[in-house]
Amino acid sequence: MSRNSFSIVVKCAILLGVGGLIAQRDRVRVRFWQIAHAAPAIHPYTVHVREISTGLDGMAPIVHDYVRAVRSGGSEVEITRGPSKEMRSGIYEAKLIKLAEGLAVDTRNDTRIKTSRRRNPQYGDFSSWWGMTHRDPASDCLRLFSGHTATTPSSEKITGESTIGGLRALEVTVSGTGNGLKVWMAPDLGCELVRQDLTFFAEGKQTGTSEKRLVSYSRGEPDPKLFEVPENFEEVSPREAYLRYQRLYRHDPTFNAVPERQRALLDRWEREYAIARVN
Repeated sequence: MSRNSFSIVVKCAILLGVGGLIAQRDRVRVRFWQIAHAAPAIHPYTVHVREISTGLDGMAPIVHDYVRAVRSGGSEVEITRGPSKEMRSGIYEAKLIKLAEGLAVDTRNDTRIKTSRRRNPQYGDFSSWWGMTHRDPASDCLRLFSGHTATTPSSEKITGESTIGGLRALEVTVSGTGNGLKVWMAPDLGCELVRQDLTFFAEGKQTGTSEKRLVSYSRGEPDPKLFEVPENFEEVSPREAYLRYQRLYRHDPTFNAVPERQRALLDRWEREYAIARVN
């Protein structure tokens, strides 16, 4: 082996060793946090944000409403409401309910279905799940309670601060998405998103925009109705949920095809559902 080759091997070994130590350090940090910390104090709230998306092709703007509600016990719900010609009201509603005891339920009122599963076993108890999935206001919302960065370390950068709806809001510029993205998070309201400016690009040209703006917020325990799951919604797997949606909006009750680009993702969701399903 030549001296240069030997030098390269040694450098690679050193880099691998350092990488292993860093990974081990992160695992130890998370485990230490799990052992040493109880769930952080959770202040309940409800936030309503409206998104208006526009394209450059003359289409009418599309409006969606998003509601997030958090209970003091740690249960939370994310609700999306958007236009639907198939609904008599003209609006569909999708919910993702995450209960502190470990149950997660997805629902859609247009297809009248639900998908229920248990919390990912890697999180263990509630405090571990909360710590590894929620932003810590004390870190200016850039890190999770566990100490990990909320995204890759270089993708988020605080570029300003303002007041939105009476809330202190941190302006964060997000890189690496291929689009122009800025978000404003409120550290005094669980690092909740209260504004977003997104510009879409394709092949270097702007193709559309999406703006999210705060409509309202309230402190205190959320309305219990936000967490309700209709008893008559049918339990289905993620693949079946996808097919039901396609059949409804394609107006084709026999549709049974999954596009190639969706298969790998749906297969993974099916495997996870088989492990974590409730019934």
